[in-house]
Amino acid sequence: MMNKAIVCLFLASTPVVWSQGDGNGTSPITPIVPTGSEFYSSCPACELSWQALPGAAGGEETISAALAIRDKFISSLSTDSVGLFCGDGISWGTSSEKLRTSAAERLAYFDFIQARNSDLSLEITPTCTQAILLPNGLVRVMFYNSIREGATDRCARIVHTIDTANSCVKINYGSAVPDDPEALRQVDFDNQMPWQNGSTVDLAGPAEKPNTAPGSCSACDTKYSNAAGLTQEQVDRAMNVAKAAWVSSLIDNDASSIADTYCENGNLWGTVTAMSRNTRDEIQSYFDWFANSRNFTEAIRSTCATVTKIGDGVLVVSLELNLEGQCLRMQFTLVEDEDGTQCVAALDSSYVPATSQQLLEFDARTSGSFGLSSGWLAVAVAVATLMMT
Repeated sequence: MMNKAIVCLFLASTPVVWSQGDGNGTSPITPIVPTGSEFYSSCPACELSWQALPGAAGGEETISAALAIRDKFISSLSTDSVGLFCGDGISWGTSSEKLRTSAAERLAYFDFIQARNSDLSLEITPTCTQAILLPNGLVRVMFYNSIREGATDRCARIVHTIDTANSCVKINYGSAVPDDPEALRQVDFDNQMPWQNGSTVDLAGPAEKPNTAPGSCSACDTKYSNAAGLTQEQVDRAMNVAKAAWVSSLIDNDASSIADTYCENGNLWGTVTAMSRNTRDEIQSYFDWFANSRNFTEAIRSTCATVTKIGDGVLVVSLELNLEGQCLRMQFTLVEDEDGTQCVAALDSSYVPATSQQLLEFDARTSGSFGLSSGWLAVAVAVATLMMT
């Protein structure tokens, strides 16, 4: 356990308004990693908010149950956190290159976290919590983790998908908070995004440089577990939706079609935006910039996917994608109706973080740490072909 972890919830502050700078609105398109890109040191603070996907059951009581599990997870941030995962839970931690699909892999990561923080006095405050009710008692909880170590502040963005029926964490996804490129800010201003009029917060001064992995992802066939009744047909549909929600429409520079793949009340936390985007217009504004930022026909080189069933009609597609030498990790949460039609309930995307030597050593102590756990099946799906055709 760490020496100290303080959790404070639902802080509120006056929003900082983005305003239009000098110029004529013709800012040049910036690369995905802008020159001098930095990560925010100070997280925003805003009130708790929540919404529900159409047809999702539950309400404030379900949200409260999910937040109680989230708070317990954060107050541990050690090997104690491993016990809060569902048996089939998955984790893409803030400091982990690898998607961790087994208890042994998760334990190695949190052993590392505990050892790294053992001599530190940390205050950890989740801020700006947003929750989305999904089917089957699942709740997606998004928040920023404000981490203070002495006089040093840093900020991470975290997503937990929590199974309230079984009181466990299905998904843990963490990353640093990126700085929006100026060209994206200009597009958001032109599209009159809500944070331009003060209804949403900005973040305070960037300070910390990103620490990302080398930009070369490994290509592999799609992996999935059939233990939970996941079928090849569902996997194929999920991969096609991920393709439509990202690759195909990017090649066509079609931001509107990308936005159309999202469910009502779907959510995007994009690779290079600090803001969680919670409406179709906000999602389209992001891709109005991103889809036109390069020629994607030549940019996308390879993918590697794992498909996980986390509830009836709820699938997760976890991808590593090599984009012009930059390695990204993307996680789609898809909801499927009775007819088999799928929509994107959420997409989380970030740079693949560099794995520290210390974490590699913890992983090496776990026999068979990487390679999927028993029951996982590598299927003969040519992912690169599927995603590019």
